[in-house]
Amino acid sequence: MNAVIESLTTACKTENGVLALINVDNFALFNEVYGTEIGDKIIQKCIQVIDKVTEGDDIKAGLGGDEFVIFAKDLKDKGELIAMTAYINEKLAYYITDLVGADNTVSLGVSTGAVFVPEFGDNYEDLFHKADKALATAKQLGNHGCSFYEPSPMDREMVYDIGKITEKLDEDSELHGAMWLDSVYFGIVYRYIRRYISTYGEDAAKMLITLNLTADNIGEEHFHQIVKEFGKVIVASLRRSDVVFQSRSNQFFLLFPKMTEEYIDMMTTRIKKKFREAGLDDVMTMDINYELIVSKREDELQ
Repeated sequence: MNAVIESLTTACKTENGVLALINVDNFALFNEVYGTEIGDKIIQKCIQVIDKVTEGDDIKAGLGGDEFVIFAKDLKDKGELIAMTAYINEKLAYYITDLVGADNTVSLGVSTGAVFVPEFGDNYEDLFHKADKALATAKQLGNHGCSFYEPSPMDREMVYDIGKITEKLDEDSELHGAMWLDSVYFGIVYRYIRRYISTYGEDAAKMLITLNLTADNIGEEHFHQIVKEFGKVIVASLRRSDVVFQSRSNQFFLLFPKMTEEYIDMMTTRIKKKFREAGLDDVMTMDINYELIVSKREDELQ
């Protein structure tokens, strides 16, 4: 890895081009739903596709886990990198369908953050930071896209009305039950909770609920509609601080901040009771698996 950093440092000093960071969106969530073996295959596919879309003398390397860095020499057109990102996402989409099926609902793809060299500097560490800022922008815009570093105007002054912002963001106080999020927002919340528990030492838990059809007189479309409706029952059974994501057409991924094993047992009993009361045990089975997320505080690890 040191040799790669040295090559990148030299390239930033002596070459024209683009320094880009490529990150796999929602990869941690995908791993949780489908397992690390499938996740490893995704990373290998990313490496293959990135190698295919870059030139032979470009510098490219994995940064560990779900992130990659490339220095594309003499690349001057933003459209080329945008097209490269779109191509990677297209190939990943086909590959993911082959691996896990067409009903995958984890929004997996890549986002790219880039900075032009030497237009915005020639120091690798500084340029890396700028590319990382551009990557954050790409993710804020909804993932699976490409953003380029632009300096913020020094004379721009933004004035915030805290009261109005709070009013817009506050939930209706009458709402009950867990938050139901799509894959993009669930992935953001999931990463935040993992970071929170590692910082403050709080325990959390994750749960996977899988429903499988057993009755012959119910079609697939009707079954999926029943599953979605039961998802609303799950949401109503949980706390407002809990989060629910329908990870597949017959599966729900639940995230519980500040959770004890005793409370998990109570939640499991409650959901099973609702399942029976709805008469769903006559037409389908329900499997519930959970795992506590236990983390030590960062200051305890020093």
